[in-house]
Amino acid sequence: MACVVTVYQTPLQLPEGRVYTAQACGRERDDGMWEGWLEFVAADGLEALRSERETTQPTRADLEYWASGITPAYLKGSLDRTLTPPRIVVVPSVTEPVYDAPAPPKQPVIVQAHETAPVLNPFRYTRRERQCYGSNWRRCRRGSFAP
Repeated sequence: MACVVTVYQTPLQLPEGRVYTAQACGRERDDGMWEGWLEFVAADGLEALRSERETTQPTRADLEYWASGITPAYLKGSLDRTLTPPRIVVVPSVTEPVYDAPAPPKQPVIVQAHETAPVLNPFRYTRRERQCYGSNWRRCRRGSFAP
């Protein structure tokens, strides 16, 4: 069963003017350990907030010792943590895969080769081409390229 361990006399005021009184509370767990948390009761008595677990102690005496060492700065920080909304984590939706395995490796496409003549063979001249080049052809054959 939960119990109040300590009531703090220092009032905690929020920027908007709301005032809270803090108290340390605790309870014995099933495993025999004591867990402690802080409660913040509004001065008008209309609202009470509680923190997450602040400590775990082996005995009630240790829980009381922990509560006796809490400073006003710690109380303010705990109240701020209590008032801070939880962080929102967006989890991507899980969808089913379309396939059960990756695509197989691509295989080369084999086509039958056809023997074709090259489009241009610069080392093969026909008789007609030799006539077209005329005297220049003779110079090329002798290795003289000067006019």
